[in-house]
Amino acid sequence: MSATGAVNIITSEPGDSRMNLSLTGGQHRFGHAGASAGFRSGPVSHHVSLSGMASDGYTTNTDFRTGNLFYHSRVGWEAGRLVLQAG
Repeated sequence: MSATGAVNIITSEPGDSRMNLSLTGGQHRFGHAGASAGFRSGPVSHHVSLSGMASDGYTTNTDFRTGNLFYHSRVGWEAGRLVLQAG
């Protein structure tokens, strides 16, 4: 059985432009790479994350490969806001 998931915590203001890159490596050819970016275009804020992880495993049948893509968008008005998430 295999399970993956994501927790996305955004602590900056929606209008802040930001970018993050990350690389990790370890035993048994373990590797993780991730990138995320956030920006605003007019009244709409966007956040995009992409990551992948893989390992040959420490014994038979423990190898894995996963990938994640996440998108979050928000637009606000005086009467409320609209939020779109996909991933």
